[in-house]
Amino acid sequence: MLTSRDLHVIIQAGEEDPRFFPLTRALSGQAVPKQFAFIAGDVSLLQQTVASYAELVPQERMAVVVSTKYEELARTQLRQWRDLAILARPLNRGSSVDLLFALGRVVARAPDAAVIMAPAHHYVPGASVLAGSLVAAGLALATTPIVIAGAAMTGVEDGDRIVVLGPSVDGRVLSFAKLVEHASPSDARRLKACGALWDTGAFTARAADLWKLAARKLPIRTAMVESLWAGKVVSPESVSAAFERMPATIHERSLWQATKDLGVIPVHGSGWNTWRTPEQVINSFSNSFELDKLFSRIYQRQHGITRSQIRKRFRAEARLREVPERAIRR
Repeated sequence: MLTSRDLHVIIQAGEEDPRFFPLTRALSGQAVPKQFAFIAGDVSLLQQTVASYAELVPQERMAVVVSTKYEELARTQLRQWRDLAILARPLNRGSSVDLLFALGRVVARAPDAAVIMAPAHHYVPGASVLAGSLVAAGLALATTPIVIAGAAMTGVEDGDRIVVLGPSVDGRVLSFAKLVEHASPSDARRLKACGALWDTGAFTARAADLWKLAARKLPIRTAMVESLWAGKVVSPESVSAAFERMPATIHERSLWQATKDLGVIPVHGSGWNTWRTPEQVINSFSNSFELDKLFSRIYQRQHGITRSQIRKRFRAEARLREVPERAIRR
């Protein structure tokens, strides 16, 4: 039986989506990937992701993959987790290579361990629910070599890929029937009614099993990462040289796609949302307070005034427009 000390967590924070740069620049004055921005609440998506797993898995068994461009920002945001490994890579060769980069480190140290892969660029207000489900699945890996996390479909535009479920495999784990990508709203509603789930991009597997799968699907890249971690010391120079030679991944798919014997663990109550566009960010907030807080940050940044001043100005302007007092108090 595995314990939390047999689990490793890989958090992918290397994505750079330029569609969010106008929003993150308006929030902080600096165009950064959305996982580093303080969009919802008082922490970044990266901090929220790390915190949800740090409660369940020892920090020394966690690694975050980031671009060297944002390495210092990541270290600043994650300074409270001192035993966490931050793996910086100089070039973007695809999310599968980012996963391999961190997975090679785990395989070199503990090939029999279970590993959880978690993206840091998704909005998960109930992140602890998602993390707890994956940790439980990782500790119970037996009949199914790879278990992916499927989030409840609360909205038909919250994600990109839909997981259609099969019969139960073992307890909470269900079998994987098929994956539907870029479904139309009508198809998404139909699949939702049938109990389908969003693919969260997060999954758990035995490190050795995942490595064998990677060696079969991405043999050149896997061999290059293996040679990188074969030495006693992995320097920034050796990482840079390896990524310079690494082929870029085009038309990338998840390593587990088209793989047999997949399991799915349904996760309800996490509020997972892929946050593909800034418009989707606005639509995802469940109450006006969250939206008001976001706009307040932007307004304060751009105009250099405090939130209390914003509130006073709003009250004054509302009264001039004869807005009812009950609306002003809201």
